[in-house]
Amino acid sequence: MFNRTQKDILQLLNTLLNFQKSIININTKEELNECLIKCQEAAISVGNEIEKNDSDLKYIVSELEQYCEIIYSISQTDSYAEIEKYFKLINDIVNSVIKQIKEVKVKYRVVFLPYKADMWDSLESIWVEFAKDNRFDCKVVAIPYFDANRQTGQWEPRYDALRFPKNVPIVPFEEYNLGEMQPDLAFIHNPFDKYNLVTSVHPDYYTVELKKYIKHLVYVPYYVNSGFISDQYKQLPALLRCDSIVVQSKSAKKSCEKERFFDKVIALGSPKFDKLINSKDKVSVPEEWIQKSADKKKIMLNTTISDLLGFEGNDKSLINKLRNLFDIVSQRKDVVIIWRPHPLLEATIKSLRVELIEDYNALINEFISCDYGIYDKTGDVSNTIIYSDAYIGSDYSSVINMFEVLGKPIYLLNSNIIYDNSKGSLPADKAFSKPSVYAYFAARESEEYAINNFLDDLVNDNLENVTEKEIVESRNLAENLDGTCGEKIYRYFSEKLIKEEI
Repeated sequence: MFNRTQKDILQLLNTLLNFQKSIININTKEELNECLIKCQEAAISVGNEIEKNDSDLKYIVSELEQYCEIIYSISQTDSYAEIEKYFKLINDIVNSVIKQIKEVKVKYRVVFLPYKADMWDSLESIWVEFAKDNRFDCKVVAIPYFDANRQTGQWEPRYDALRFPKNVPIVPFEEYNLGEMQPDLAFIHNPFDKYNLVTSVHPDYYTVELKKYIKHLVYVPYYVNSGFISDQYKQLPALLRCDSIVVQSKSAKKSCEKERFFDKVIALGSPKFDKLINSKDKVSVPEEWIQKSADKKKIMLNTTISDLLGFEGNDKSLINKLRNLFDIVSQRKDVVIIWRPHPLLEATIKSLRVELIEDYNALINEFISCDYGIYDKTGDVSNTIIYSDAYIGSDYSSVINMFEVLGKPIYLLNSNIIYDNSKGSLPADKAFSKPSVYAYFAARESEEYAINNFLDDLVNDNLENVTEKEIVESRNLAENLDGTCGEKIYRYFSEKLIKEEI
C-alpha cells in the first residue's frame, strides 16, 4: 500500500467515526437512517480502496462487511438498548480497522523528472539509491521540453526518452499522471519554468504545477561550479517554490544566507561528482574515438553559452577563435581534440544569435569533414571527461570543476584574442593558479603561455606538479567528494519521509 493511500483510508475511517457518534444521539428514525446510510457508504468506500490497492488485506474488508451487516441491524430495530449494543460493536470494528491499517507497511512514491538526457548525471546517483530500496516505488519520467527557434518563430518540441542510459527504465510522461500518482517526493534539475529564452520544459511541469500534486519537491542543480549560487539564479522559480534545494558545498549555502529560501538549502554535494568518481574505471567510449586517439593526448574542447553571449550582434569572435584552434591542432600529430559544445549551444544560437547559425553549422561540418578531431554527440559528459587527459575551452563552465576534481589540467581560452601559432616563455608552474576563491585552478591563455605551450607541456608530461596542486585546491569544492553524495541525499530524504517530517 502506498503512503498516500494509507493516509486517505485513515481519513475516511476517521470520517466514519465522526458519523457514528451521531447514532446514539439521534431522536428521529429518519435522521438515524440518513446517518446509517452515510456510515455504510463510508465503510464501502474504505473497503473498495483497500481491495483496489492491496489484495493481501482482504481480512480487513471482511470486517467492514461485518460492519455493514450491523449497520443494517441497527436500521431494523427501535430498541435503544440494542442500538447502544450495536454502536459499541461498530465502534470496536472501526478502531480495529484503523489500528490494522496503521500497521500496514507502506511504500512511498518517488519520481525523478529530468528533461535533457545530457543532464541526467545531476540526478543519477540519487536515483540509484532510491531504486535499490523496496520501501519506495521509484520512477524516472523523462519530460518533454522545447527549444526556441528565432528563424521560424516557433518553439521546437524535444523529447529525450531514448537518449538516457539503457539501465535507466524510463516511464513515458503520458503514462505517469501526477494528479493520480500524487508523489511523496520528486527531484527536478530545471530551475527556470518559463524564464528561459532558449529552452523550456513543458508548462505542465513548471514548478507551480508540480507543487499542486507533489508533497515534497527537491531541486538539484544540473551544474557544478566553484561553490556559490549566482544572484541571477536566486530569483528563479525552483529556488522559490521547491521545498528543498540541494547545493554542492557549505560555501554555496552561505552564498544564499540573505535569501528567503535559505532554510530550504542543504549542502550535500553534487551527483555529478559521484558520476565521475564512481565511473573512473568504467569509462565507455565509441570505438572510433579509441582509433583516432591512439598514442595521442586527448583534450576535451568545451564551448559554452557564455562564450557566445559575450559578443553582440554579428560578431564571429568565437567561431574565428575555434577555427584558429582547429588549425593549430591539425598541424600536430600528438594530440586529438574532442569537441563537445554545451548541450544548449545550438538552441541558444537559434534563439538569441540566429544570424550566426549558418556559420556555426559550417564550422561543425568543417570540423567533421576535415577530420580535425572527434565531434562528441554522446549523452554522458562524464565519459568524455574521464577519457580526456585535459580541458581546453570556455572560462566559465561546470565541466571545469569536474576536471579539477579528477586532477586533470585546465587551459582557459580567451575568445576575444587570437594569438596564432605563437609560444611564450612562462613555465607551467607559473602559468597555473587559482586567482580567487570562486575561480578555477587553471592556466589562462596569454602571450606568455599560449596554446602550444600548454600542448607541449601536456604531451611531454610536464604538468605533474600542476595537477598535484590542483587536487589540493579542489578538496573544498563540494561535500561528499568521495562518491557518496547520492547516498547521502537518499538517506536524508528517505529518513525524513519515513519519520513523516516532510
